[in-house]
Amino acid sequence: MIRDREPQGVPASTSPQRDARRRTKRRRSPVSAPLRKRLPRRVAPGSVLDIMRCNSGTALFVRPLCWTDLHAELLKIQFNELPICDTPMPVNEPGSPPPKGHMQPSQSILKLSETLSDILSYKIAHPTAVSDAVCTIMAKLWPESFCQYHVVPDLHLFFGDKVYHEAVRAQIMWTYPSGSCPPSQTRPISSQSTQDATSSPESRFSDSTLPSRHVLTDQPMVCYMGKAQLASIRRSMFRIAPGPNRQFNEPVSSLFKLRSKNLEPQNPDEDSYIAGMLLAMAQKHFYPNPRISSLFRRGISPSKNARPFRDLKLRFMTHDIERAQFIVYTGHMTATFLERFRRPHRIPPAPEFDGDLGFKIDYVRVPIWPILGLRERLGKALGMDLVGEFDPEVMETWEEDDVETPDSSGSKRKRTALGEVVNGSFEDTEEEESSPIHSKKQCIRPRTPLQAAA
Repeated sequence: MIRDREPQGVPASTSPQRDARRRTKRRRSPVSAPLRKRLPRRVAPGSVLDIMRCNSGTALFVRPLCWTDLHAELLKIQFNELPICDTPMPVNEPGSPPPKGHMQPSQSILKLSETLSDILSYKIAHPTAVSDAVCTIMAKLWPESFCQYHVVPDLHLFFGDKVYHEAVRAQIMWTYPSGSCPPSQTRPISSQSTQDATSSPESRFSDSTLPSRHVLTDQPMVCYMGKAQLASIRRSMFRIAPGPNRQFNEPVSSLFKLRSKNLEPQNPDEDSYIAGMLLAMAQKHFYPNPRISSLFRRGISPSKNARPFRDLKLRFMTHDIERAQFIVYTGHMTATFLERFRRPHRIPPAPEFDGDLGFKIDYVRVPIWPILGLRERLGKALGMDLVGEFDPEVMETWEEDDVETPDSSGSKRKRTALGEVVNGSFEDTEEEESSPIHSKKQCIRPRTPLQAAA
């Protein structure tokens, strides 16, 4: 028998299970490759990460504003107080005449005396006024070195592959003038800013080919922060939320006051915030300026574009109102300490420092009064490598600064000598009579009788 053929227009029947399988196959997304497991880094004992793990119950990974004495102890930061720098000073010998600057002070002495009195006064509490006064003083004492400054600068901190923006803030930061280089370097360098040099690929190649070259132009030199300003920031750094019905939340305020008190150092002259400031200043010498767009890219680390580290000497300044003294800190930053924050899971080799992984901070007190000799005393504390060569035994008396001649803008007249007035009064009588200038009106006393006109 011959079977009847099925009509060609009718499709062959399929089971519903096969249709369901086909639909599920079409809806399935492409199989993605399995994620790579990130292998944990081996933390070397004694590294920064190992210190944080050993003190896991303590808040160590915080901004330098919240650093305590424990940070300086764990990072092996040593503060060393040097003898007070109180020479040279004017000597008052019996029978000797006083200096000319004391009897006839010049405009420079008067300006310095006024600004120094302002920073030592409790009435001027605004930080902007204090910053302007300090900038005026340093520019008057050392105009060539302290000619470039930034007010309220924000510095970044680099830790491993991450950048923490605006982690450190100071009141004033002076930068090296153009053409500056370390004292050990004798080869000339260009005055182009480091920011432009680090952003161009050609400069990166030149820096890699010349590892001994280090440009100091526009790099941090000295930072200033007043003790009163630092204490005020710590007191007001915590935000106190209002209580019920918008009332003052006294329990939370008392808790934050206690927390701010715990941040205060045991010795106010050895504050760990100074170490964090010096670290941020040193990192800016070698790390390029971070870009916001690079934060969203993977595989880009700021430590890869960093220049080779070298030892640096950085300064930090403040003043003591009660003792009327400047305090100058000199941080001997080592390349070993910078490498610890570049690779926090390792310990860099330190054969030259006998295994010392920290750095040392020397600080010295400089009396503000008297003004005569302040330039030399402060120059000795800052160092000749920063302010230049000078004779520390010869005091600047500011005697050559004479009084400015008056002009027609309404300034006070300069009083002439008495001998010139007496000798010239008899010679200029005829000229005064013929001069068109009106003379002063005669003062008539009430008891003097007036004569009638003829």
